[in-house]
Amino acid sequence: MLRAMKWYAARLLRALDWIEGHLDDDIAVADVAAEAGYSPYHFHRIFSAAIGEPLMRFVRRRRLTRAADELRRTDQAIMAVALTAGFDSQEAFTRAFKRAFDVTPGRHRAGEGPFLAGRHRITRDALDHLLEGTIMEPRFVELEAFAVVGMASWYTPERMPEIPELWGRFVPRSFTMKRIPDGKSYGLCFCSEGNGFFYMAGVPVASLDDMPHDMVGKTVPAGAYAVFTHKGHVGKLKLTLDDIWGKWLPKSDCQPRRDAPDFELYDERFNGQTLDGEIDIYIPVAAIPEK
Repeated sequence: MLRAMKWYAARLLRALDWIEGHLDDDIAVADVAAEAGYSPYHFHRIFSAAIGEPLMRFVRRRRLTRAADELRRTDQAIMAVALTAGFDSQEAFTRAFKRAFDVTPGRHRAGEGPFLAGRHRITRDALDHLLEGTIMEPRFVELEAFAVVGMASWYTPERMPEIPELWGRFVPRSFTMKRIPDGKSYGLCFCSEGNGFFYMAGVPVASLDDMPHDMVGKTVPAGAYAVFTHKGHVGKLKLTLDDIWGKWLPKSDCQPRRDAPDFELYDERFNGQTLDGEIDIYIPVAAIPEK
């Protein structure tokens, strides 16, 4: 476990070092993920969970923190500092700076606010600390492939609170579909090349041959999965996901698979009216670890 955690920490630190060396360049999730040796989808989830914020928000905060330092240390014009930080106008820079540090660039230069505010460069010691902590342990299962039909949409981390709206549109339709009558529903998350993902609200079906024209169908591949159980309100599901991607995965000997979605399973343990209960979270892994 310790070796696995050090291995993940080393890869994240390599990505963080790459970001620091390219703050003046255009940074894409795919480039940072390649440096860490992950797919963009998996890297984005691991980074957000371990660091505490999405990659591009972290990059912007690092640029703003560096700009705050330059405003105090140099006599560069505010517009010049804004351009270096990746902003096209001083107005946009001022808005972002005040949002981050609760003080304008000009007042910060004049001595108001902390000398270096916000998120600083993350060291190996700080990264090790972020990855510490105990979490729930999963059970492991081998699943056969199964088909799901439903509605899907594109989401970013900032748009995740909108996912219940997708379920709100889908659930009334699900009662009219030719579904397997097992009472189960699935929330599938599919990989992408950016910092977003496709989320699908669906139900299991016997075949994808006969489905409504305005819905999508997916086959969840067979294979090994780590299964966690979230208990409580669905609004706190992200906390469980952050523990899985930010703490359990770095400490485990498991590698996430790229050929399958991770997904949520909703059954009779979950109350669709109160949005409270138990939700199983399935993470596709390359193999079930030996005991």
